[in-house]
Amino acid sequence: MSDVHAIWFVVLAILLVGVVLLAVGLVELRRRLPALRAAGTALRQRRGQLMLVAERTGTLDLELAAARSRLAEVRDELPLAGRHRS
Repeated sequence: MSDVHAIWFVVLAILLVGVVLLAVGLVELRRRLPALRAAGTALRQRRGQLMLVAERTGTLDLELAAARSRLAEVRDELPLAGRHRS
């Protein structure tokens, strides 16, 4: 009979330790939650900034391609003697 009591004692001790660890984890999460929310907000803002930079870079790439195309057209229109070798 004492073996059964010892087993129940061990099981209850394990459950108690688990409950205590869970409670400590929840308290720690609650303590860190404002910082986690602020970090998430900062990450979303940074992602938005990076998206704007990426869009602007794409626009600049298109403008550069158009300028190069126009330069090639102008170069083709130049008389042969007026062309500079590049």
